Amino acid sequence: MIHDWKMSLYWKLPVSLQEVGLSLYARKLEKLYYGPGYEEYLQWLQGWRSWSMADIRGWQNQQLQHIVQLAATRVPYYRRKWQHIGWQNVSSPSDLHILPRLDKQEIRQNEESFLVEGVNPQSLWVERTSGSTGTSLRIHLPMSMLSKHWAMMEVAVRNVGGVAQEMPRAMMGGRPIVPGNTRSQRYWRFNRRWRQLYLSSYHVSKDTARSYAEAIRAYESQWITGYPSAIGALAEGALDAGVQPVSLRAAIVSGDTLSSNMRSRIEQFFQCKCFDQYGQCEGVCAAMECAYGKMHIVSSVGIIEILREDGYPCVPGEIGEIVANGLMNDAMTLVRYRLGDMAA
Repeated sequence: MIHDWKMSLYWKLPVSLQEVGLSLYARKLEKLYYGPGYEEYLQWLQGWRSWSMADIRGWQNQQLQHIVQLAATRVPYYRRKWQHIGWQNVSSPSDLHILPRLDKQEIRQNEESFLVEGVNPQSLWVERTSGSTGTSLRIHLPMSMLSKHWAMMEVAVRNVGGVAQEMPRAMMGGRPIVPGNTRSQRYWRFNRRWRQLYLSSYHVSKDTARSYAEAIRAYESQWITGYPSAIGALAEGALDAGVQPVSLRAAIVSGDTLSSNMRSRIEQFFQCKCFDQYGQCEGVCAAMECAYGKMHIVSSVGIIEILREDGYPCVPGEIGEIVANGLMNDAMTLVRYRLGDMAA
């Protein structure tokens, strides 16, 4: 409910009807996110806990071969670019150097040529990237990938943090759910369908922090998720204002960089561990912090390469560019995709 006429209509509604609208929209998304295929994929992912590293690598290799073959034979962009490249020799991540890296600008200029032939574009879900690294893109996803993605989020992200979708939560994201010039101290809207307290990221200050904290208590949120910058600002404002800490099960943050100061403030005010999570709209890779503070790649989502400027792999601990190979999207394949992010 954040684009064009939908947003205009949303602002004209009284708060009570805005919240009805949010709940109705959540119900619509629920059918897509948690509908057909969700439970089956959830159980499959839970079974990964008993898989050996050899089993996981074998599955990844098989899926990578499928994606590469699909790209080379049914995606116009790759068929043209790889016509003189031995893509058939790619059987594992160690062979990916055979293929050229893919820049975001290439997708922007050739969007339709990245769609798998035979797939009806009208049948796909379209995500638009934030453009935080300079280029906003339209990413086409098969509907089946939505339930797989949210099953992954439940098992590999929420459950790792000790929480679940069914638990009441607070959220601080980028949606402008409260008018910027509001005079009300109600800096949130409540999605009753998901018991989700959506807190505005744009009204946080030392003066407003107490109202935010009282809302989190009143709606009995058990965990909080969203941008670390917004949640960190709320925690800092509340601590500076002398607001009594709010005890939660976990804080799971993503979307921008989590600094050590943000983490400290979040954990101090919310009296729980702050988990860092990495992902993107393209859905080509994901990582989640464990209880011991280590980041772990979610192997079912994609294969990550950390590369130097010259394209050679970094040694462990060396900072380099993240190049991702998505394993879930068989409608718009992204192979050796340069995300624009850095990691070690």
